[in-house]
Amino acid sequence: MIEKADILYGFNGQESDDEIAGNGNIYTAEFWEYDSRLAMRWNPDPVPRAFQSPYATFAGNPIYFADPSGALEWHPEDDGTGTGNQVLVADQGDDYNTLVTYLEGIYGAGNVPETDLAFYKDQVDMLQGISNRNGNGGEIEGSRIQSRTEGFNNLVGKYLETRQREKPSWNFTLDGGNGCSPTTFKRVDAAVEFVYGEDLLGAYGGWKGTPYNAWQGNESYKGGKFGTGVSEALGLGTLLTREEIENGGLKPGALLRLSQSPGPGTLKVSWHAAIFLHYNYDANGAIIGMTYWQQVTKGGTDQSYTATIEFNYSNGGTYNFWQGYKAVLGLNFR
Repeated sequence: MIEKADILYGFNGQESDDEIAGNGNIYTAEFWEYDSRLAMRWNPDPVPRAFQSPYATFAGNPIYFADPSGALEWHPEDDGTGTGNQVLVADQGDDYNTLVTYLEGIYGAGNVPETDLAFYKDQVDMLQGISNRNGNGGEIEGSRIQSRTEGFNNLVGKYLETRQREKPSWNFTLDGGNGCSPTTFKRVDAAVEFVYGEDLLGAYGGWKGTPYNAWQGNESYKGGKFGTGVSEALGLGTLLTREEIENGGLKPGALLRLSQSPGPGTLKVSWHAAIFLHYNYDANGAIIGMTYWQQVTKGGTDQSYTATIEFNYSNGGTYNFWQGYKAVLGLNFR
């Protein structure tokens, strides 16, 4: 029989340090020691980040993220060419293994093509070789790698697309009996933090405080303080008009704002938050509508599902009346 004390490796594949807090509770990585019961450091991060606690690990998400060295995570940045394409930048301790973990967190385990992985590995190996020759021990913090195809673009949208595919009710929450806006907020907030390693929306003030109040505000149908406007103000993406949406401009995972009026002559407006999944086409390949990911609750019951709407141009002579949706906006994540 193997006793627990005889097992040297456990949480995150690291070596157990049983002298600090008993058997199997504290583990040692290259850049930290941490408590497996909390997935938190017991010693402060030597490279602190203003956006998170110095005791945080796994960017707050141990379910989707592994961190073999105890370092930070890759993140996207503009490539500086003016094309809008992004590259991935290494943080301290990053290597090919942390890159694979990061990409699989976005696309899903096993969904990153082997040809792409080989292309990225060649770049990381080259950068680490240069680092070794310069006496830096293979450290590549601040180094950039290029995408094999289109650039590391729309990673937030792709992260959301993956979560919807894996679990449609992911990050469901209720606020005052309403599920669509707070749930969409939490989904986008988690996606942004994973991709960029920064709690950009949380830095706005915290759940149920400034960021969410700004997120759900409805001052203007053109974005205002709603999630599309907040996200654009933070530099997370670009707003699209209704016409651009109809002409195929949305990317998977884009943020949608849909608004309805109960009837003519009323000022009351109902707002709906959702995440775009894909367009729908007719037999000739023309866009006729779209499918999106929403969160609807009835009687306090979680009913997370996808919905489809058609682009209708002939409802009572009103231009672009989408099954009752009058004000329609989308935001493509950068």
